[in-house]
Amino acid sequence: MFTVIMTFLGLIVGSFLNVVICRLPLMLEKNWRQECSLLLGLSNPINAPNEALRAFNLFVPRSHCPQCKQTIRAKDNIPVLSYLILKGKCRSCERAIPIIYPFVEILSACLTGLVAYQFGFTAQGIAGMVFNCTFYD
Repeated sequence: MFTVIMTFLGLIVGSFLNVVICRLPLMLEKNWRQECSLLLGLSNPINAPNEALRAFNLFVPRSHCPQCKQTIRAKDNIPVLSYLILKGKCRSCERAIPIIYPFVEILSACLTGLVAYQFGFTAQGIAGMVFNCTFYD
């Protein structure tokens, strides 16, 4: 039962990892631009080419289609299942959603389940599952 629960949790963590993979570079770029502005002594920070960069963090804005930028509804944001139901397309613009999103979710679920099966609820198992989440970037 532990393995099944951890595999499901790995699926959810994989969905969050997709957010981190997409947004972390943008967040870092924003911080680098601010730091460069401070170091150069500029009164106005160097603006990023993408205006949406200002509002980016891991929670804001909500998930959206990479092409049409339409916010994804909660029922369309279920790991892997929504991708299959929507046949890999955005509900709004019907363009293909990159396969990397469900791939990361499935990979995370499989590796987490494998670690849980191999090590169980032990210190090694927990460490393995945490390590599992760190190498996707």
